[in-house]
Amino acid sequence: MFRLVATAAVCILTAGCLSDQQFAAQIPVSDDVACQSYGALPGSQAYFNCRVAKNRQRQVVTVAIAAALSSQPPLAKVVHDGFAF
Repeated sequence: MFRLVATAAVCILTAGCLSDQQFAAQIPVSDDVACQSYGALPGSQAYFNCRVAKNRQRQVVTVAIAAALSSQPPLAKVVHDGFAF
């Protein structure tokens, strides 16, 4: 669970520094490094399972973030001296 949260945090924090294309290009590289760091060799069943799990984790995080953002109430207008902000 910690790795999932840490991965999501890194993705969110680096998203502002990269274009969408750069960010999307980093995902397979990041997944590859993570899976190999777990000892899974490219081409093995363990590697395939790891990559599938990484993709599912990313989907879960994306859905969770979208749900959290959609449940936020809209920002209220602040009126000060007749001006709305």
